Amino acid sequence: GVQRRILKRCHRVFYPTRLSADAWLARGLLREEQVAMCMEVSSVFEPADRAATRLRTGMSGHPVFVWNGGLNPRKDPLTAIRGFSLIRRTWPHAKLYMIYLTGEMLGEVQAAIAADPVLAGAVEMRGRIPHTQVEDFLNSADFLLHSARSEIGCFGVLEAMACGVIPVATDIPLCRTVTRDGQYGILFPVGDHQSMAERTLQFDIDKIGLMSRSIRELFARSFSYDAIAEIYEDAFLSGR
Repeated sequence: GVQRRILKRCHRVFYPTRLSADAWLARGLLREEQVAMCMEVSSVFEPADRAATRLRTGMSGHPVFVWNGGLNPRKDPLTAIRGFSLIRRTWPHAKLYMIYLTGEMLGEVQAAIAADPVLAGAVEMRGRIPHTQVEDFLNSADFLLHSARSEIGCFGVLEAMACGVIPVATDIPLCRTVTRDGQYGILFPVGDHQSMAERTLQFDIDKIGLMSRSIRELFARSFSYDAIAEIYEDAFLSGR
């Protein structure tokens, strides 16, 4: 009852996805006109010249894939590793670089890489790097592998998109939102490394630059801090 009375007085309640709001609407805790869509987080990263950043980071490959997330069951790094192995069978010059804040599954990931001859020399584990270096790391990449089974803020994907990196991500609500249902990235079912590889290989790597620019433009107009500020401002001014 207390919650209902408090929410009744709210002019706007912000949600990152429509699905997040549906349960509140269905229970009558909110009215349709109270709900607004807005991401919780964003990034101040900017795109940079790929060749120049690769000189600084020492990253190479065609194309370059990156992982930026914890090595834990929720992030599901083994799906990314297995999918990348299938990708490299068709794109033999592809390389994968991995940074991570936590390494709960580090042993399992290393074992999976060591057991797969296709991945020999193709995966570099860089561990934890200073956040000041993450922007260059992402600007050295073509694709981000993101196999999370669930997401809270999708911060890693947004950071990558701010740099124009193409997300290869699980088909979960937040990833669906930021890629506009896969128009600006590649979506695959949770835990399905075969679909991840198949859908990635359908992408024309000659169009990486074009897609990169489109993703950066989408980020700027829809998910940047400036875009979030506009959503807030519209809500606040309409409530006068």
